[in-house]
Amino acid sequence: MNISTLTNFVINNQHYLFFSACFLVVLITFLRRKKKTRRHQYKIKQGERALSKIRTFTNPNQQIGYLRKIDAYAFEELLLTALKEAGAKTTRNLKYSGDGGIDGKCKYYGQKYFVQAKRYKGYISARDVKTFSTICRDNGVKGLFIHTGITGKKSLDVKSNNVDIISSDRLLSLLIDKQLPE
Repeated sequence: MNISTLTNFVINNQHYLFFSACFLVVLITFLRRKKKTRRHQYKIKQGERALSKIRTFTNPNQQIGYLRKIDAYAFEELLLTALKEAGAKTTRNLKYSGDGGIDGKCKYYGQKYFVQAKRYKGYISARDVKTFSTICRDNGVKGLFIHTGITGKKSLDVKSNNVDIISSDRLLSLLIDKQLPE
C-alpha cells in the first residue's frame, strides 16, 4: 500500500476512524473501571469475612487485636458493612486512596455522616482527628472517627462537636451488637 492509497483511505473513512477511536477509548475506560470494581468487591467481601470472624471471638481484646491486623481497606469496608447492618444508609467510595480523608458516608436518624476509619495500636493522632473535624465542619456534616487505638486527651481537645470518636466498647457494640452510635 502506498502513501497515496493510504491517504485516500483515511480521507474517505474519517468518520469510521473517529468512531473506532472513540469506541476504543470507551472500551479501555470500561475495562479499567471493571478492574477497580473487582478490587473493590474483593475488599468488601474481605471486610464481611473479617466481621463474621470477629463475631465468633468472645474476648474483646482478641476482637480489637484482630481488627488491628486486617487490611486497612478491608477495615474500612467492615465498618461500612457494620453501619449498614445496624440500619444506616451507607455510601461506599469508589476508590481508597485520594478520597479526601473520607472513607465512606452514611445517614441515620436523619443525619448525614462522613466516616473515617483508622487502625491504630497506640494513641490516635490528634492531627488526624483535627483534619477530619475540619473536613466535616466545612461540608456541614457530622463525622464518625472510628479507630482501634487509644483516644488521648489531645485528640479529644482538637475534635469539634460535630465529630464522634468511636473506639473500644462502642466500636465492638457497633460490630457485634449492631448498635448505631448515638
